[in-house]
Amino acid sequence: MACTLSLSTRRMIGWCSIGVGRALAYTAFLDIALGFGSPAFRLSAGWHGVGSAILAGALIVLAATAVAGWLLYAKTTATRDESI
Repeated sequence: MACTLSLSTRRMIGWCSIGVGRALAYTAFLDIALGFGSPAFRLSAGWHGVGSAILAGALIVLAATAVAGWLLYAKTTATRDESI
């Protein structure tokens, strides 16, 4: 599917630059995360208090940061290997 939007519009919304499939996948995973995550946090807060939901959220953010760092490191390493 060709993108017929102007460059500034493509940068603003990002759909043409990353592809419609990726944007739809992002939306689907966001819906799944919100659908399962919100009730899980509510259940955790109901059983153990609001502090447990905040702690769980902080742990999830730390885990996501570690995964993002690992992915960036792997990309950098792959780029260096290709340049040799």
